[in-house]
Amino acid sequence: MVSGFVTLIIFIIALGGMIFVHELGHFLAARWAGIEVEEFGFGLPSYKIATLFTWKGTEFTIHALPLGGFVRPKGENDPNVPGGLASASPWKRLVVLFAGPIMNLLTAVIVFALLIAMEGVPVPGSVKINSVTENSPAMIAGIERGDILLAINGERITEVNEAIDIIRANLDKPVELLIERDGEEITITATPLSSRRREEGALGVGLGYPTRAATMGEIAGGGVAITALQAATIVYLPIALIQGAIAPEEARFVGFKGIFDMFDVAVEEDVSSRQDISG
Repeated sequence: MVSGFVTLIIFIIALGGMIFVHELGHFLAARWAGIEVEEFGFGLPSYKIATLFTWKGTEFTIHALPLGGFVRPKGENDPNVPGGLASASPWKRLVVLFAGPIMNLLTAVIVFALLIAMEGVPVPGSVKINSVTENSPAMIAGIERGDILLAINGERITEVNEAIDIIRANLDKPVELLIERDGEEITITATPLSSRRREEGALGVGLGYPTRAATMGEIAGGGVAITALQAATIVYLPIALIQGAIAPEEARFVGFKGIFDMFDVAVEEDVSSRQDISG
């Protein structure tokens, strides 16, 4: 269980990072377009704590609210200020405007690509024991991390959900698990216990899929594909609302608290998925 304080810290870092990257895109685009930037602030514009340094006419500052950052271009609303944003040509202003979200998209591509590179590509058709909880029925029975689960009670297992369903249907009953370990098949008997907490799991194992190293094409292509899918989902939301595919109450605007609540749920679900998912 993740505490509210830890979730809040993760939320601040994640949201702050997204805002910072977004503003960095505006800053880099403005410098490229020859638009002067008076200030690049670390944190939301509030009380300025200190000026770190000045580079090419831009003050780099720290503000009291440590969440993301902001850019203050010269002549933002005054077209009479030379070298300012408002006096720049329309196409340059568009470049600066779109540089923020484009930077967020590029960051998403990199993050997803790194995740694929670290986690590898799932190999379908078999289920792997990713973790074994201390003093659990699985550990007592001799199940080890890295074992491949081939069958339960003689029923072939190719999907994680299949294993979960069989285990939950046999609580407090001995089950026979056909395991592959170091190229050899062995049979282990274990008893999933209904008395164990849900987050512990009835057997005390974390299930997943075997993975292989991803190729460079899969890493790059996967990063782009996942980012494109997420972006398309966001773009589709208003269309789905108009078509009635999404209820109006589900598509309502949310404030900072609502965003945090959704983030909290996502963190809890992610933690749960990494724990024992066998019930």
